[in-house]
Amino acid sequence: MNTPGSRKPTGRRWAAVLAAGSMVVPALQGCGLHVYRAPVRPAPADPGLSPIGRALAYLDETQVKEVQHPFAGGADFPGNWPQYVLINFPVRLRARDVSPFIPAAIHHSLALIHEDTQAALGLESRQIARARAMRQASVEFMHRFEAPPGADLAGAYGFWPRQEEVAIWQKPWLGRVRGDWMAGPFFWLFTDGPALEGPLYPLNVPQIPRAYGIHPDADDTAVIYAALWEAHRLDSAPEPNPPFHLFAEWRHTGREDLLADPDWLPEASGAFLTWFGSRRNDVDLVVNANVLYMLARFGRLGTEGAGDAQALIRNAIAGRMAGSVRDDIEQYYPNPMVAYHGIVRAFRSGPVPGLEPAALQIADTLRRHARFRNDGSVFWHFGQPALDTALGILILLDTGQHLDLVPGAVQSLLRWQNRRRGYWPEGYVFGGRSGRGHRVNWASAPASTAFALEALCRFVLAAEDRSDPRWQNLAELARRPIRTR
Repeated sequence: MNTPGSRKPTGRRWAAVLAAGSMVVPALQGCGLHVYRAPVRPAPADPGLSPIGRALAYLDETQVKEVQHPFAGGADFPGNWPQYVLINFPVRLRARDVSPFIPAAIHHSLALIHEDTQAALGLESRQIARARAMRQASVEFMHRFEAPPGADLAGAYGFWPRQEEVAIWQKPWLGRVRGDWMAGPFFWLFTDGPALEGPLYPLNVPQIPRAYGIHPDADDTAVIYAALWEAHRLDSAPEPNPPFHLFAEWRHTGREDLLADPDWLPEASGAFLTWFGSRRNDVDLVVNANVLYMLARFGRLGTEGAGDAQALIRNAIAGRMAGSVRDDIEQYYPNPMVAYHGIVRAFRSGPVPGLEPAALQIADTLRRHARFRNDGSVFWHFGQPALDTALGILILLDTGQHLDLVPGAVQSLLRWQNRRRGYWPEGYVFGGRSGRGHRVNWASAPASTAFALEALCRFVLAAEDRSDPRWQNLAELARRPIRTR
């Protein structure tokens, strides 16, 4: 019999103990997460800069310039931009991440800024030089994530560094003091999968158990080689040599142990798998779009699986628009606009002509979801209006559809820029979901700013071929200096 004061927790009390522990442990470990946050507050922009110039200055100011090695362990490296993994279970945790995917996306946006576009964008030679320097630094950073020659999956890229590289920067003694060893049970409570058991780990989240390491993947490999192709074209970088055979080998045959089996996925689609070297895998539409984009850039749309990937995307988008597809088509992209942009970018910039039906259906969807203000401005709101609107502009320009919406969207985008510092609000760029259904998202103000910068630049360049006064006036606003108090 339990006496008063010595009662053992049972039933509901155990649930309360676990709930309390699941808050206390992450809170204790927060000293290992929040220190990495390293909030960035760049100096106010030069009032003589245009909205385009201010965005460019913000990206230059926030790009990491030297190795950061905080006392709490972990690190960040030159060429990266601030990006954060956000976890809401049961308290909000925010960790500075070190990953090449967002730098590859920013590199793509900066590739619009070079000597041939300088005059149209109203930029000076020093700004063109800074854009090139940022691209070059981001390429050096991305190379950190390549599987080395002679290794398994040589030439592939991963989302996180290899375990042996992570160990160089972390502080095991601090982890023991901090209580990282207590994280295992609570990590299981949060995740319950997927445990991919790969060799790559987050540098700034030392609490992650080894079973939750990941593998090199098709998505990072594709977007990085697309960036390396641009670096070769614009900045005299060495000509890249993608491992095309890996994409052809890691395809959906119907025999894989899938993490998810959505209703838009046939039994053996032939499309590209996400993870190289993993016994558990999945098929994601945007991953396939990014692979197609890269293959087209290198003139390799004949690679085995490319036709299957195009058919899968076309059918899934058609099913979604018709209402016959119920499952999510954005497995790694909680913001559907990011997913739509990836598909449309592959169609136009690859180019991948086989994606035209999907791209046109996406453009029609944007027409239906556009929101209008009395002043004539237009925006989209799937949860992050500034990022959504920037991506909406890019989608409509890429498809050439519903261009009457574009000036109003540019008007909204200019309104949402922080005029003192040149950035747009942080938005979710990509994410994932644990086996228990909890969402983990990656967010970055520099990424949102890069998409908005790209949208403004694309608009200004498109306005050169149009006589519409509204296009001309807004293009002038985008490249004209703004005076602030």
